[in-house]
Amino acid sequence: DAFSLCASLRSQLTQARGTINDLEARLASLELGQIDPATDQALARLAAKYPTRIQYDPDRGMLRFASDLTFASGSDVVRDEAKESIAALAEVLRMSEAQSYDVVIVGHTDSAKPSAGTQQRHPTNTHLSAHRAISVKNELRSMGIPAEKMQVAGWGEHRPVVANASDGNTPQNRRVEIFLVSSQYNFVGGASPAPTTVNVDSD
Repeated sequence: DAFSLCASLRSQLTQARGTINDLEARLASLELGQIDPATDQALARLAAKYPTRIQYDPDRGMLRFASDLTFASGSDVVRDEAKESIAALAEVLRMSEAQSYDVVIVGHTDSAKPSAGTQQRHPTNTHLSAHRAISVKNELRSMGIPAEKMQVAGWGEHRPVVANASDGNTPQNRRVEIFLVSSQYNFVGGASPAPTTVNVDSD
């Protein structure tokens, strides 16, 4: 009847309000982009050591590696000269202060269409961006960063930081971004939780 329907709707509204209040409380407690002082200082020193290769955004806790210095055009193979700076990043991630973060590695490209040769290995820019993120993850893993602390993704050309040039060739948009984010995972078997935010440019 109408009374029962009203009572049911009133109950649903109360539950919805409770859910909204809970979400608002959780959002208010989040400290997005906040990194502990020791890790923040280590990331700043890392960027200062490699000023032509790495940019650091302390407000976002993000490192960006210049992509054209990290990969050859159309390739997902990390250049030998880029491995030193990635190794330096691994040192930061192995710090005790950085053990509360997970590492999210996200690849990006510009809007230039992959060449025919590149398409044989990376059919689209999304493939290329994801494959580059995986390559950075593999490098970090070989340097002692646990795989369970790292996640990869690829946006391709769909998240530019500046407008792409008419021919698509836009170096600023070719990047791999590494984010250190507070870990929410309950590690099984004694594995330690992880991380915060870093950006690595890709080509």
